[in-house]
Amino acid sequence: MTRFSSRALLALAVAVPSAQQIRFDDVVRNLRNPDPKQRAAAVRLLRDAKYPEAVAPMAPLVLDPLDDIQLEAIAAELGFFGYLYWRTGDPLAHFHAQERGWGRGVSVLPVVVAKGFWDGVHGGQLRYLVHVAFTLLWCGLWYHAWRRLKLPAEYLIYAALLLILPTSGGLIVSMGRFGMVAFPLF
Repeated sequence: MTRFSSRALLALAVAVPSAQQIRFDDVVRNLRNPDPKQRAAAVRLLRDAKYPEAVAPMAPLVLDPLDDIQLEAIAAELGFFGYLYWRTGDPLAHFHAQERGWGRGVSVLPVVVAKGFWDGVHGGQLRYLVHVAFTLLWCGLWYHAWRRLKLPAEYLIYAALLLILPTSGGLIVSMGRFGMVAFPLF
């Protein structure tokens, strides 16, 4: 290769801009952009990507002040479930996979504790009794912090969320660990 042709190739490589993929974080950030065109473009991009994790950040745009963006967000959300139906025959395949694979579903604290106790006593899973005991301990300490210690609402809300959020997935595994970071309970 001559010196001229190698310089020409180098100049061409520098002059031609490379197509760069937009990062997911940047697109999600544009969902909160004050410019409506940027928000609508971000919704369209996420809709066309059919990326399951895009459903949650797009959800607040259903209540966007502009009707066009609301409609785009609704279409994108429905399109995601339509895509799941097309690929799997189940529009709620994402949720059902969580339930089948890991035994996780939406639940409330008393139901999760009762199920854990039942599995511990009748199912031969004695380790669940330890998780039930920790869950009841944290709930008792939260009640004590609310009634006796009269802690400020911010601390009580923080501690309650640390108890409710892990159990809302239908499991009480590792409740001992989750409760240990609820510093208002101590």
